[in-house]
Amino acid sequence: MKRLLIVSILFSSFFCEGQWTFTTKNDPFDGKELIAIGRGYGGEFPYENPRLIFRQNIKEKELDVYIDGAGYSGCDDNKVDFSFGDANQILSFSGTESINRDAVFLRFSILNNSFLQLNTLINNLKSQSIVYVEVRNDCMRSRFNIRLTGSSSALNRAVGNFMDEGIKELEEINKEVEKRRKDREEQERLKKEREAEQEKMRKEAEERKKQEDAKLKKIKIDDLFRDIIGITIKPSITAMDEIMEEQLINYSRRRENRVKSNHSMLDIDKISLSPTSLSCVYNLVVYDYDLPMQSQAFLSNKKVTLSQVACDEYNKKLNENSIVYEILKINGERIKRGEGEIVVNESSIEFMILNSSSFEPSDFGKQYFSIYHDGDYFDDYYLPTSKSIKINRVRISRGKKDKRIIYEIETSSPYRDLQFIYTVREKKKS
Repeated sequence: MKRLLIVSILFSSFFCEGQWTFTTKNDPFDGKELIAIGRGYGGEFPYENPRLIFRQNIKEKELDVYIDGAGYSGCDDNKVDFSFGDANQILSFSGTESINRDAVFLRFSILNNSFLQLNTLINNLKSQSIVYVEVRNDCMRSRFNIRLTGSSSALNRAVGNFMDEGIKELEEINKEVEKRRKDREEQERLKKEREAEQEKMRKEAEERKKQEDAKLKKIKIDDLFRDIIGITIKPSITAMDEIMEEQLINYSRRRENRVKSNHSMLDIDKISLSPTSLSCVYNLVVYDYDLPMQSQAFLSNKKVTLSQVACDEYNKKLNENSIVYEILKINGERIKRGEGEIVVNESSIEFMILNSSSFEPSDFGKQYFSIYHDGDYFDDYYLPTSKSIKINRVRISRGKKDKRIIYEIETSSPYRDLQFIYTVREKKKS
């Protein structure tokens, strides 16, 4: 009978090791604390009986969860894992060392998933029969078990409604986060709608402008080609674009004189014809009066061919009001009578000098001037320039006697900078 009593006491003592206890503590600084302690077993010497402790401070409304007696916690990377028998469902927490480095505090926050994980841990501690615990860091690893007999009562008293209130707060936070997310999405949606509407309006405005520009362009082009000295010519739009491209890269216009930043077909103010060496084949002369005076005409490489009837009509019109000057001297040297004439009409100047003459201006032939300037002493005629011709000008003195015509030309390839002074006398028409 005595032996049976001893066995009974030992058996009771074995199960009491896994029992949970609840206690209260009134700290003179921290106030009232509610504490639930689960005592473990099965640890390795000298840490056979670590403890899992839940401590709620009523004054500060804080809950601490920590394990003491499991080993040294002063090393890096403290971790605490809980298992209720299923290796695939481990609840893992990061840990923080205690001041004395003999305990590990579980890290959890209402701002992340660790708070919900703690709630799951508490619920399992209340409902399961045993929990397996592993505490580890870079220096050690300790495993032990805790029986959960009496855990529900102890935890209910120590934790109280702390977790319920925290979950409600977390729900409010999540609702606010979700509301802000939806507000951002709505603002982004409205922003995209506004941007889409603005883009639609921009494209519609661009399309209207294109249509208006096309209409204006057509009107302008039609007006231009009605102004080709009585002869109507219709180059293609592509040809006109190429003409403007020529105008843009025209090296005869000095950099300081390129006053336009954007060239377009609407920059053209007038188009006239300039004869070539072929009969009834003419170059187009493009006029842009927004440019400096000496650069207002541009001789395009584009050519047009007139019918013989149109060609005769055109040449007849040009010669109706022509003035013929007989050349007496070139650069102060007298030439034979009848060897040279200069013919000036309403749109062109023609140098006609016999090939037998020693003076080369016969190479310059007939040219159409782009603009006429009425000066005090000279009438200035600016002739079309090109890629190779940089300056091309004729000046006719306004005196009656010893009338002079000065021809100035500067070319880039080959380079020439020449001036020819002609002493002339106007021939009377027969």
